[in-house]
Amino acid sequence: MGLVGVRAVPDRASLVHRSPRQQAPRQQRGAVLIVGLVILLVVTMIGISGQQTTVLQERLAGNMRQNTIALQAAEAGLQVGLTYIEQQDFPITATAAGANYVWTSCSVADAEAPGNAAGAEHACQRLESVLGSWRKVPSQLEAGEAYKGVAYADLAGVLDNAPGGNTAVAIPGVVAQPRIYIEARKEPISPDTQANSFGRLVTYYYTVTSVGFGGNEQSRAVLQSTIVKQVHQ
Repeated sequence: MGLVGVRAVPDRASLVHRSPRQQAPRQQRGAVLIVGLVILLVVTMIGISGQQTTVLQERLAGNMRQNTIALQAAEAGLQVGLTYIEQQDFPITATAAGANYVWTSCSVADAEAPGNAAGAEHACQRLESVLGSWRKVPSQLEAGEAYKGVAYADLAGVLDNAPGGNTAVAIPGVVAQPRIYIEARKEPISPDTQANSFGRLVTYYYTVTSVGFGGNEQSRAVLQSTIVKQVHQ
């Protein structure tokens, strides 16, 4: 009798045991895709955040640089004003029109005088008018209009040992040259002040206000200092 071939049939338990192994590779490929997309999204967000931070830092650095330029220009104007006061013979004649680059300042009598109109050229309103002029950006100035106060180059040009020509003392890299405003105030002589062979000692106060501009229209700095001089009269 010949042998008949018999094919082994796997039982149900064997089929159930092998089925998860056959499906695992397809599930793993889907999980790797999701993880890769998540990682790509995180890297993209980090890159965008880093770019925004870099742009912000560049803007802050640029603004700080412009403010520094404006501050240095204001300091230059302030030093020119103080040097001018130091080099003049005292007392310096100050007028409402700014003769000798020095303006009269507000006094109690000016503030309380009933007949005085508080206009832009009034002694008690003049400084605010000057500061209001300095707040304007160069593009806001009308044709032929200039910032109030004395120009930096004009005042620097009359100092002792000043270089010839206004262009020699001009500050480069700024949208406008510094402006300087000097106020003079005299302390009244008290009746009981003792006079000597040189006369009575009179105190004068000179307040120098300077504005400096940066490399753009929005940057500017204002500095102020007061110098005291005493003269025998």
